[in-house]
Amino acid sequence: MFYIILFINIIMAVLMYFIPPIVIKIRRLPFGLSAISFWLFIFIKQEYVSDKSILKHEIKHFLDCRLFTPLIYYLLYLVLLLYTYLRYRNLGMMSKGSNIFEKRAYHAKFKANKQKVYFIN
Repeated sequence: MFYIILFINIIMAVLMYFIPPIVIKIRRLPFGLSAISFWLFIFIKQEYVSDKSILKHEIKHFLDCRLFTPLIYYLLYLVLLLYTYLRYRNLGMMSKGSNIFEKRAYHAKFKANKQKVYFIN
């Protein structure tokens, strides 16, 4: 079950990275889905494993060297999510109702005002 959730999350991270910035609402979707899938994994584990000692044994077994590589991939996926969020937050595209064309026009106007050109006759 963990491998399925991990695979879905990695696919979402790749899609999130390559989706054009115009589709802002779809770009927000993987944040919620990754959190939901993480808690779903925990609840499914608790439902199947009623005894807490068995659950602790499962966690120790998961932290075994053979099963430790998916955790590293999951951490890399979270770093990719954080990088994408910070990149688009700095551009002001994560705010609600943002229009990328208005932002581009504003930045172009700001640059035009900053660089004044003088002609000598």
